[in-house]
Amino acid sequence: MEQVFKEMYGTDYKETCGVLSVLDANTGSFKTVREKGVFGRFARVKQLNGFKSRQNGAPVYDECVICQIKISSSVNKDVVSHKVTGVKGAELKKRFSESWADFEKLEKTAKAKAQAEEKKATAAEKADQPKTADLKNKGK
Repeated sequence: MEQVFKEMYGTDYKETCGVLSVLDANTGSFKTVREKGVFGRFARVKQLNGFKSRQNGAPVYDECVICQIKISSSVNKDVVSHKVTGVKGAELKKRFSESWADFEKLEKTAKAKAQAEEKKATAAEKADQPKTADLKNKGK
């Protein structure tokens, strides 16, 4: 069976910066408290696309950014993953802002590395091509 996610790179888990509105039973009003025991990380992954895989008869992966969330105090150690897109993505970036800042640094480094490798491959390709002189002009 194929893996659903293939992680390319990601951050470490960091505690949330999120806040919750909690009803104070004594006053009947809401107060904001910091969310505790919730950790999140961001990762760039290749996610298995079932539809495209069935069409091609081979595994096809789509690249995307996900946020993985886990709760440290729970008995269940499951990790929940969300794609970082749209309004939900903006909420996740705010809720786990430290992890998002780390992820942006990782993205920048990875893109720079990919561009450097691409330039290196292009230069190697050009070096491997036979150097052909303009033979017509040589004889003149």
